[in-house]
Amino acid sequence: MSKSDLKAKIQAVFDEMCKEYNTNNVERFLDTFSDDAQCLPPGEKLVSGKKDIGKLLTRHIEKYSDVSIDVHEVGSAGGNEEVYSLAVYNEQKLDGSGTVTGKTLTIWKLIDGQYKIYQYIWNTDSA
Repeated sequence: MSKSDLKAKIQAVFDEMCKEYNTNNVERFLDTFSDDAQCLPPGEKLVSGKKDIGKLLTRHIEKYSDVSIDVHEVGSAGGNEEVYSLAVYNEQKLDGSGTVTGKTLTIWKLIDGQYKIYQYIWNTDSA
């Protein structure tokens, strides 16, 4: 698969993830993650597994909306079975105090022909 095709596939998954986030559909949001996924949120401990990622997401939805993610780079992280993406994100604070921007590093696993998030780390930009 070409790099541009891979980038388009990963962007499509992020677009679906953001759509589900922005409509508060936690179950569909979690469909973009592998069963053994891990999240490394800023200022918090490692979160493992869909159940705990769902709890993390529920807390996040109470604070932010209008999330968007723009993929800047993709590449191999061990063949076609695992790839990485670097992206930037924007989200609105629900308290009306502004926009949060940041960046993500994501490791993806190819599972049954679809890329799923395996490890996801994000960090906010400085204010």
